[in-house]
Amino acid sequence: MRLLDLTLSTHPTGHRIDLRWLNPDPVGFPGIRVVRREGTFPKRPDDGVVVVNGIGLGSGLDDLGREIHVHSDVGLNGDTTYYYRFFPFTGAPPPFDGDPENHAIGYASSALGNGERMYARLPAIYRRYDAQTNLLRRFVELTGTELDVLESHLRSSRELRDIVDVDGRILPRLAEWIGWKTDFRLEFDGQRNEIRDAPALFQRVGLIPVANATVTRISGWQCRAKEYVHNVHRTNEPPRLQVWGRRLAANFTELDPETLVTSDWSHDGRASSTVDDHGVRWVVYHTRHADGSRVWYKTSPTFTLPVETAAALAAANVATLQVAFSAAGAPLTAAATVTATGSLWHVDDPGPRYVVEPESDRLLVYRIDGPPLDAPQTASNPSPSFAPSRPLTEGDDTTEKEPVTVLQGDTLWVIWSTFDRNTGKWELRNRTRRDGQWSEPRRRFWEGPADPIPERRQPAAVVDQTNGLWLFWLERSGDRWSVRYNRHDGTNLAVDPSTGWQFAPPLDFPLDGPADPRVHDNLSALFHAGDPNRPIWVFWARQNALAADPAQTRWTVAYRIKRSLAPGVLDWDPILELPKPVPDVHDREPAARVDATGNVLLFWSSTFDASWSIWRATLDLAPAPPVWGPRITVTGGPYGERRPTAISLGGETLLLYGGDRHLAYFSRVYGTAETLDFRYTGSTTAATRNAPAIALRGLFTDFATYTHDGATGLDDVYRRDTVGLFVTPTTLVQAEIDAGLDRLRAVIPEFLPAPDRAVFTPE
Repeated sequence: MRLLDLTLSTHPTGHRIDLRWLNPDPVGFPGIRVVRREGTFPKRPDDGVVVVNGIGLGSGLDDLGREIHVHSDVGLNGDTTYYYRFFPFTGAPPPFDGDPENHAIGYASSALGNGERMYARLPAIYRRYDAQTNLLRRFVELTGTELDVLESHLRSSRELRDIVDVDGRILPRLAEWIGWKTDFRLEFDGQRNEIRDAPALFQRVGLIPVANATVTRISGWQCRAKEYVHNVHRTNEPPRLQVWGRRLAANFTELDPETLVTSDWSHDGRASSTVDDHGVRWVVYHTRHADGSRVWYKTSPTFTLPVETAAALAAANVATLQVAFSAAGAPLTAAATVTATGSLWHVDDPGPRYVVEPESDRLLVYRIDGPPLDAPQTASNPSPSFAPSRPLTEGDDTTEKEPVTVLQGDTLWVIWSTFDRNTGKWELRNRTRRDGQWSEPRRRFWEGPADPIPERRQPAAVVDQTNGLWLFWLERSGDRWSVRYNRHDGTNLAVDPSTGWQFAPPLDFPLDGPADPRVHDNLSALFHAGDPNRPIWVFWARQNALAADPAQTRWTVAYRIKRSLAPGVLDWDPILELPKPVPDVHDREPAARVDATGNVLLFWSSTFDASWSIWRATLDLAPAPPVWGPRITVTGGPYGERRPTAISLGGETLLLYGGDRHLAYFSRVYGTAETLDFRYTGSTTAATRNAPAIALRGLFTDFATYTHDGATGLDDVYRRDTVGLFVTPTTLVQAEIDAGLDRLRAVIPEFLPAPDRAVFTPE
């Protein structure tokens, strides 16, 4: 029900507003509640200060039978604008009528004493003769109170540019000053917020979060935005493979969702992982940077302590260590013990265990039994399962790739390929780490200072049970690359690692009968400690011609077994291949380990199911010859997932792999603004068998890339100048949806760069 003649008057005495209204239906709505707020109108009957509440509060009826209501709201702050909303009701409990027009604005002036000051300035004789009747005083006060009201309004004019305190009816004028279009559907508090945020929005015109926020402001609909420029094919931008991780149970069911291990990326190469002699896990990989590809690493979770804590470690002062560890967010118990190992310390608690390593101005603490991948980030676990990435190589005019890491006794080896951009040649380099100290990078292994170094790349390494390091690599011979290998017997590692290599020159990978082994890519190695007759395994990928069309080739995983640990004995078995149920697929990038039953568990990437994904199969060694079990998918979906590394964690497996999945970001300023970063997905040739990717066409998560045919229609969205705004309407009425979209199309161009265009898609 709508009330009539709503009138709010400023009372001259100050700090008071007089309210008056007419109730046209006193029988149907005998009750009234009046609620007051500052800054904006109350939204509900309980949203503010209740000024009037009751039934039958009218003071009489007018000539038309309408109930007259009069009320004085006293004790108000001076120079303040108040906002009132009126809620007629009937019954108990009262169902309030919320007609949006039942509101009014009032202004409370201040009692400034102008009348008293005017009276005090009159001649004393006037005041003496007025002392008995006060007629003159009352006459002067009539003028003084009006002057109080006038002065209050003048004082409040200083707040006309104050968004918080200005009368809400002035807000559209303030908005016009800065070119902001007022949304009159909003209450005053909403309009104030918009004017306050408008400069920041104007400064960010053209950004996705601003487009999202504008759509939500205008329509009230949730919005997600994407830039279709990433859906336009770029021949010079292949997928960027970041390192992702999945924790798998003993039966290979997924324990945790896939987790981004690092946003560092590369176009090729796999991560390599080893646990050193102190229990710290190292994950080494190469990644692209502005100056080329570099080798970086991650370790078990870390945090730091002040360098002064070294004294407490040296004295095994657990009480002092408890204070220092607790301050770092990793509390110790009183039962913790400290053991010095060279320049490092081991801190063992009944729960977690730590390795402390001195650095130049601090102590670096490794937690060597870190939490799982999805554990929350804390001081003792700064990123899921791993510490922040750090560089291992810093070359100039070089490209470092394909690192492999192994532990030989107490020495951690990292070996990688280096391409010298000045000479145009590849070579292997290495660094070793002992007792917390890294060696300088070396480019010579067994060669003397004056010996020539041939071109080498793509190392693979394992350590056998006699502490011998087997190193395999591809070496250029003429115009072809072939496999060679060498073995380090573990002697003299602390002084000169180059003296322990057993062969100079190294050994050649023997022919497969009369045939070339054809090792083309993805070289990897495995040591099987439980099978003395099959201890050394070498896996790789090679290209085989299709029988149906010899002009086409497909990648295939091949492997070979050495029958003993005698490096000089060429007791290599014939080359075998991983069986393919369908020849027209690619299998490559093998990574093998020995499972709990002593069989060989192989992970690799394959196009067997739509896109590139990770698969596994087990080679049962009991039969003669061994038999491969079924191939089973580990990952799947529309995105590419490649180059697996399987890490054994007791009965579990941590699978690391390169993936081109997009990243999702949520704006810190506009919480509902979601942005998908498709840069990592890159451009790939469309695969007609990748049904999951094809099904995403036209959707917000579509990552496929297309060539633009030059069309300019609204439905032609896959263009560099298109911003897709995916809205979720709050109505199912098509006419209302169309009207909302028309309103958005008229406004949103103001918040996008001039060359861009917006295309709206209801979700």
